[in-house]
Amino acid sequence: MEKFMNLKSIFLFLSIFFTAQFCYSSDCDKDIADQLFDSKNYSLAQSYYTDLVDCPQVSTRELEQVDLRIAICAIELFNEDAEFLLLKYIEDHEDGFYINDAQYHLSRLYFIQKDFKRVLARMTQVDLSLLKEEDKLMFYFRQGYSSFVTKDYEQSKLSFYEIRNENFRFKELVEYYPAHIAYVEGNYATALNGFEKLSEVKSLGQISKYYIAQIYYFQKRYDELIAYALPLIDSVDHSRNNELNRLVADAYYFKQDYRLAIDYMQIYQSNTSLNRLEKYQLGYSYAKLSDYETAIGLLDEILEEEDSLSQYAAYQLGECYLKSGQISFATNTFKYCSSLTFDSFLQEVQSDLRHVEQVLSTKEILQAGRSDDFLANMVRNSRFFESIYLLDDQYRVVSLGVLPKLLARSDDYIDLDFSGHQIFRSGEELKTPVW
Repeated sequence: MEKFMNLKSIFLFLSIFFTAQFCYSSDCDKDIADQLFDSKNYSLAQSYYTDLVDCPQVSTRELEQVDLRIAICAIELFNEDAEFLLLKYIEDHEDGFYINDAQYHLSRLYFIQKDFKRVLARMTQVDLSLLKEEDKLMFYFRQGYSSFVTKDYEQSKLSFYEIRNENFRFKELVEYYPAHIAYVEGNYATALNGFEKLSEVKSLGQISKYYIAQIYYFQKRYDELIAYALPLIDSVDHSRNNELNRLVADAYYFKQDYRLAIDYMQIYQSNTSLNRLEKYQLGYSYAKLSDYETAIGLLDEILEEEDSLSQYAAYQLGECYLKSGQISFATNTFKYCSSLTFDSFLQEVQSDLRHVEQVLSTKEILQAGRSDDFLANMVRNSRFFESIYLLDDQYRVVSLGVLPKLLARSDDYIDLDFSGHQIFRSGEELKTPVW
């Protein structure tokens, strides 16, 4: 019995010894930790690497790599101590074998945290020539994007240029951001070329098509804008849907198709409040369609502030009052318009009229019978006039200048009597040219 007990004790001792040896050997097996790390099992890998720190058979260089990989696992697991572990590694291994990798991964951590200024600062510590090819591509991508976000567009373009021909997972974004920068900088031809390449890419197609429409607008290619934007309106998200309605409204406005301009501006208005410029365009469009009552309501709202837009609006408002027979309102509005001193179209109108007055009042400047030619030339070269009439003291037309399309009818206007016109019926003596 005693002999049996001794044998049992020996067996138990050996069992405990071999189990301890196995556990010790397993805990100090770096290959297992590396396999877990390479298979992206970061939680278990970090646990194994942590155990390796106290293993005497692990070399100094291996322990240096273990320290770094513990920090990398913390990044991948979104642990709060990831930055601390990387900074500690950099402090403890200032001249270490993996110091460049540590600087790279710290810049990567800051990128994940969207701290783009620190991304760029840390990248200055990275030696690109020591990075693996995939890491080098991601370095340029993160540098390009971080520079884009911080509005260092020149550096952003340089970074994306380095990887423009590389076929990797962010290839479409490498094409998108330089196109966006070109758009922001007003290089519309370059931007258009970039966005057109991306227009059928699933993730970027919708935003690219939106920018293409915007570029057509800025390039004043209104027919192309309308043809391109109309099919998009129902396929883009709500915010851009409404902006496309705005672009189409503007395109029709500049094409002088005021009915359609109104239609699309009203759709736009149904989803947002109009700003003062949009109210001006809508009011002007109604005025052009002789809906003076609606135009007056819109244009009058613009006069709440005094600026150059108010001056434009006041002039058009005066025209609406005049054409709708509200003479006193027209007179007051024109007076208000004249009182504004902003650098706007009214000063140009007044300057042109003063020039006409000076030339016609100085007889020796014009040869006899050339007043009509002079006035016609003024109309052709003015952005504002459709016609200019010179009246005698009986308010009859003695000279006139008209647009070329009205030239054939110019004889019909000679001797035309304006004495019954609403402007002259007010009884006030006119001391300056009127329009």
